[in-house]
Amino acid sequence: MKIDKENDIVAYNDEDHVYIEKSTGIKCISCTTLIHKFTQPFDSAFWSCAKALEALTTPEQFASIKEELYRKKKFDDKYVTKFGIQPEVFIQKKYEILDAWKTKNEVACERGTAIHKIHEDRHMSGNTQELQHLGLGGAVIKLNTTNKVAPKEDGIYPELLMHRISEDGKLRIAGQADLIIIENGNIHCLDYKTNAEIKKTSYYNPTTRQRQMMQYPLNNIQDSNYHHYTLQLSLYCWMIKKEHPELNVKSLTLIHYDHKNKMTLYDLPYLEKDVERMLAYYKGKMLKEEMYEKLKPVEY
Repeated sequence: MKIDKENDIVAYNDEDHVYIEKSTGIKCISCTTLIHKFTQPFDSAFWSCAKALEALTTPEQFASIKEELYRKKKFDDKYVTKFGIQPEVFIQKKYEILDAWKTKNEVACERGTAIHKIHEDRHMSGNTQELQHLGLGGAVIKLNTTNKVAPKEDGIYPELLMHRISEDGKLRIAGQADLIIIENGNIHCLDYKTNAEIKKTSYYNPTTRQRQMMQYPLNNIQDSNYHHYTLQLSLYCWMIKKEHPELNVKSLTLIHYDHKNKMTLYDLPYLEKDVERMLAYYKGKMLKEEMYEKLKPVEY
């Protein structure tokens, strides 16, 4: 495997987005993949059908079945028949929508990569503008590209590669924070996002009158990208704290560029207890799956 970045413990391959423990060659789960396991799955089959139906009917027609459709979250071909839509026309519209989503996602990824590269280049050239937001403009903080936090020294760590491998080796996680600043024993974690919008609230179900929540044991947290990112930055800080408990988590900042390049800063809370609950559940689930695998009868 080609190594694009490494520290003493883990190595990273950018093309496949894979982290491995160097001493064993065992893969680590990425922070974003781990958090995604606790989000509610997006049903692209249902939503592409729903959006195709909406596109092929009048506002009045769609409104007449919208409440039932969204409540059941299950598409029925009876809607196509009801409004006299030709099946081949409906299928074509559905795939047009799926293709549009795919193209939009690819463009968004390219734009996100470009914006991250701009910021990384600024940090590498000694122009970390985020210091001003944190009130650290007057401090002399040196750039550190070793991928290893020096807790007793102030430092700016762009694209910091970090990890956490439990003592029993059962839990292996790794990730890269866009920007970590260590100042006077404090951790400042910053991340750049380029979505169309940051949603602080999740989908509201008018039937149950409840917001969509993340999966257990994070079902106390709304299933929206604002909360996903809060967990992500909290996990980064938690990993640093496990390596350097003497450091204090001071701030988590989300820097958002919308599709008009308007920048908005979000100061996020540190969800330490939620991170620990997520990791404990994930590790327990892996141990159970490992046990069940051992109990399977041998097939000859």
